Amino acid sequence: MAASLILELLLLPAALILPGFLFARRLRAAPLEQLLAAVVFACLGAYLLAFGLYLLRLPPAWFGLWAAAGAAAALLEGRHWRAFARDAEVRACLGPWVVVGAWEVGALVLIHHYSGGAWAGDWIEHFHRAMFFLYHWPFDYRFLEYYALPARPPLANLVVGGLMALTGRDYAHFQLGNTLFNTLAFLPAAALVRHFTKARSAPWLLALLWMLNPMMLQNATLTWTKQSTACFVLTGLWFLLRGRATAAPWRDGLAFLALGTGAVCHYSTGPYLVAAAGLYLVLERRQLRRFAGWRRTAGVAAGGVAVIATWAAWALWRYGVHGTLLSNSTATYFPGAGPWLRDLFLNVWCTLVPQSPWRLDNAVIFGSTDPVAVARDYYFGLYQTNFLWAIGSGAWLALLWLAIAAWRARPAPLTAGLSVAAAGAWALGVFGLSIVATPFEDWGVAQGCLQPLVMLALVGLAVGAPALPPLIRRALVLTTAVDFLLGSALHLAVEHRDYRPRLLAGEPLLRLAADENLNMRNNIRYQLAHGMEFIGDRLNVPAALVAALLALLLVLVAIKWRQARAAEAAPAA
Repeated sequence: MAASLILELLLLPAALILPGFLFARRLRAAPLEQLLAAVVFACLGAYLLAFGLYLLRLPPAWFGLWAAAGAAAALLEGRHWRAFARDAEVRACLGPWVVVGAWEVGALVLIHHYSGGAWAGDWIEHFHRAMFFLYHWPFDYRFLEYYALPARPPLANLVVGGLMALTGRDYAHFQLGNTLFNTLAFLPAAALVRHFTKARSAPWLLALLWMLNPMMLQNATLTWTKQSTACFVLTGLWFLLRGRATAAPWRDGLAFLALGTGAVCHYSTGPYLVAAAGLYLVLERRQLRRFAGWRRTAGVAAGGVAVIATWAAWALWRYGVHGTLLSNSTATYFPGAGPWLRDLFLNVWCTLVPQSPWRLDNAVIFGSTDPVAVARDYYFGLYQTNFLWAIGSGAWLALLWLAIAAWRARPAPLTAGLSVAAAGAWALGVFGLSIVATPFEDWGVAQGCLQPLVMLALVGLAVGAPALPPLIRRALVLTTAVDFLLGSALHLAVEHRDYRPRLLAGEPLLRLAADENLNMRNNIRYQLAHGMEFIGDRLNVPAALVAALLALLLVLVAIKWRQARAAEAAPAA
């Protein structure tokens, strides 16, 4: 078991990064651009291969051809790798990414069950979606006895399922593959940091903020596809910024190729795709007065449209218009025009204003006899659903200070050539589109589509933190530590609880899980009914050892950041 998990650790870069260099190396671009392009090309190629194997009913183990392509790229591009290893931009992103990946996998090892607020069946739904493609389940299969296949796009399920075909087809391997896939979102975030500042400490500060942020850890360790989707959203934004800075149409094309790839990973890409398209049309408005401008725009959009069509065309063929377009949760729960306008206002309010800790009357979420579990569910709800708390209980105030400072200095243009007003309008547009696209939730909807915006907020903090006044910096450090304890440490402590020994002893489920909410008990039922073991069950590493290693990793990142800050402050020789 341990050997197959280690193999999966090695296969991830071999399948989701390295093969893309066979295409990215042909771009006349900087190494960091080639790295991000390679991730998009590799993930897209892995998706197309896995989908093709499914459609042709070929053995899924043939997915190994893509990993072999990665090995070939590693062997054939030796000189290219040496140049890569010397590039400061690439090293600044890859080092922190490896640390963040180790942090998230380490946290995964602590988990024996999934729970938290209203989380119930998404984790097993996505596992069954991977099984759907691996074992050719019937087309009319209903996930969670409700959702049809087109309710969720398939990229992550196909890619992680392809990795599982080479290692192991149980849930533990699915957990590891999904979390490793999620870590890729950090790479474009670090690249965005390098886009706005060349300070060597900034990517390490981003890693520190990322590791301590509850939303990042909670989403990385749950087997769903929202964090992996953010990789393509942030990559698309990064290439769009690079395209503005260099006036190179191929970078714009890569931006929309990345966003199109994100759209077949999770539908939450939609608001970012629409907002990016609107921004592009505004910036290109003068060129669009001529036919050549429209032809160029069509070329820029072609890649993204083609990627979306690979899934949409097949789904329409198999499931029809109704089954394809009206099967996701947004369409399923649409209340009608009148209630929708009311829900729109309430969604905005609940997403920005945190719920009171005295409003714990929801028995489904807070039906617990354990105050620790109740506290976890409350803070879990805040960090998952409230946009400001998802950024950080004090971090959003520091970010607001930075935004005001940037607005006052607006005569100096940003590196990307976008004004503060344009960037703010884009963010507000994404926020509005995300609210529109999400059914009403009385705790807020940040977890629906806003995770990439939270990541961008962390990028902004990592870039602007040196400019914060000392008092605000100290407050940021304190509130970030509190967020980690209330949102991450408490969450992992509850999810670490192992109910198997008491179950084997014959204790009834309802009494056993009385200290958890109804959704938690449903999750236990899913685990029992399907005989599923988590990676934490399989490895069974002592929690104290894992916690000590994670603490050491956190300290090492803090030291690395402090060393980089000291080197920046040292006078030049």
